[in-house]
Amino acid sequence: MPTDSQLRLAVKPQLEPHEELLWVGHPNPNRMAFTLSKTLSLGICISLIVFSYVFYDEISYIVFAFTSPTSSSKEIELSVILIGLLIGCVTGLFLGPINLTYSYIRALKTTYALTNKRALIIISNLKHSIQSYSSADIGIIERVELKNGSGDLIFSQKCYKDSEGDWQKENVKFIGVQKVKFVEDLFRQVFNK
Repeated sequence: MPTDSQLRLAVKPQLEPHEELLWVGHPNPNRMAFTLSKTLSLGICISLIVFSYVFYDEISYIVFAFTSPTSSSKEIELSVILIGLLIGCVTGLFLGPINLTYSYIRALKTTYALTNKRALIIISNLKHSIQSYSSADIGIIERVELKNGSGDLIFSQKCYKDSEGDWQKENVKFIGVQKVKFVEDLFRQVFNK
């Protein structure tokens, strides 16, 4: 886990003149891994089920080749559906640990910061990814707090076009932050929300 001084060192090059760092933190890796991996695993399972439906004829042919000649078309159709579900679930089980590991490592390379002018999300991989949110970007601030005082802080939304050309909205948030109420109070102070 990065120390406070390591986090401050990661943020310092991103600060503008006369910008003051008020808070710096990082996500809880376990919380971030759980949040990201459940979405990825579910998406993979659904994709494979859809894949088996799209290639229904080909899979039916394969199933038909391994079934008795007396099998009815309803039995073969049920077999195809069960094979699609099985492929989706098994693949999800195999890719689940990979997704968890990726999300955990990403959390270790993520730094959150709040200055007197903006909120920053910095992800340090081979390249630095810096997301900056000024007062104009900050919307409704929502806190999701766990019993231990940690939680998520939602403060903005990103709009993007998906692969089908439809507009989608995604919440921008600090995930798994310690003392999330304190961070929320700072946000409200800085951005007058």
